[in-house]
Amino acid sequence: MNATHAAPAAPVRIAANYQVTKRLGNWTTAREFRVRAHRGHAVLDLRSPHLEAGEITVDVELDHAMLKLLVPDSAVIDNWDLRRAQRERGFPTVDDQARTA
Repeated sequence: MNATHAAPAAPVRIAANYQVTKRLGNWTTAREFRVRAHRGHAVLDLRSPHLEAGEITVDVELDHAMLKLLVPDSAVIDNWDLRRAQRERGFPTVDDQARTA
């Protein structure tokens, strides 16, 4: 067979370690992202008309950091697999409160 299959593109990697990292405007057409931030801030603008409709995956690992996703008003966000780590000093997390409810 002479069928050719395009290999999936590697995820776009975004790092924000002790800094502010912003990707605004028409900066990518990728559908998959990996964001790693340690004591930093990352802002990803996913409102570009160059992004085709469909699922976009954002793999996130944050440590004392913030990620702001700018999405179209019509976007549906699925955060089912979002996990929150246990905070130190015994303060309850959102997951802890949900388990006791």
